[in-house]
Amino acid sequence: MLYSRALKMPCLAVAAVVCLLSLPGFAREGRDFAGFYSVTQQEEQGDLVTITLRVQLFNYSEADISRAIVSLHSMLPSADSYGSFHAVKLWRDKAEVRLTHQFTLPRWEYERWEQNSQPQLFVTYRDAAGTQWERFVQLASRSVIP
Repeated sequence: MLYSRALKMPCLAVAAVVCLLSLPGFAREGRDFAGFYSVTQQEEQGDLVTITLRVQLFNYSEADISRAIVSLHSMLPSADSYGSFHAVKLWRDKAEVRLTHQFTLPRWEYERWEQNSQPQLFVTYRDAAGTQWERFVQLASRSVIP
């Protein structure tokens, strides 16, 4: 019985270490891009709202990225995009970019942002091997982004 317990302890320790070592990979995949956003110049046009969206985004993908496209998508599960910011020529790992663009979107979508939701931004880019990726951007509201 004592011998059996002695064998189980190292096995459990090895399993725990393997699990812990795999967590950083999952965390990185979940948040390759993050940042802040602010909205200015809202103009209502019936059921639509035209806004100026300013973002400060950080690249945590562990790679420099060239020609990245940041797009604003609908919250609904569809392929609808409200448009994109200008392409980012070179976005270094652990660096920030600041982008500004005017978008027109449904009023209900903008109202959801005001009720603790966030704009659905995605970064599309190709890695060094040529594989195309589209990653969600985790955002927090900030009153002003210069």
